[in-house]
Amino acid sequence: MMKDHWLLEASREAGLRVEPREDFYSLTVPEAWGNVAAQAEVSTLELARMVALHFRLDLADLSDIEERAVALVPGSIAKGHRLMPIRETYHHLVIATSDPTDYEEEQAVAFASGRAIELLIGPAEFASRPIYAAWGAGRGRSGECEGAFARVVRA
Repeated sequence: MMKDHWLLEASREAGLRVEPREDFYSLTVPEAWGNVAAQAEVSTLELARMVALHFRLDLADLSDIEERAVALVPGSIAKGHRLMPIRETYHHLVIATSDPTDYEEEQAVAFASGRAIELLIGPAEFASRPIYAAWGAGRGRSGECEGAFARVVRA
């Protein structure tokens, strides 16, 4: 018997009654979040709270993103893994993710940033935020989205 998808486990642990549609295991993470939220008649933010509780992680505050943290992660990694750098210290980088089981993501970000990673949970649609779209293709890590970041955050 196949183990249940982590999102279904988290949802059911929270008391939601959800049944995967036939193609659930082939859905992208954002599609899976949308499917579960729609079935359970909850917002994706409420679903994110449930996922955070299930994984014993904090919920990301996407209103307080530090430009320096964003500059540490190449856009190709952020977009490829649908994550958002939130803040950084000398030794740590805090990132929001909608898939806390993506260990490849954590390793890629740790390698690229040279910092230990702390995960927070964010709803899957956070990747549609304007700052997320600001990463340019083919540019280096530092300064990759500084101008766009400044325009979005200061707006």
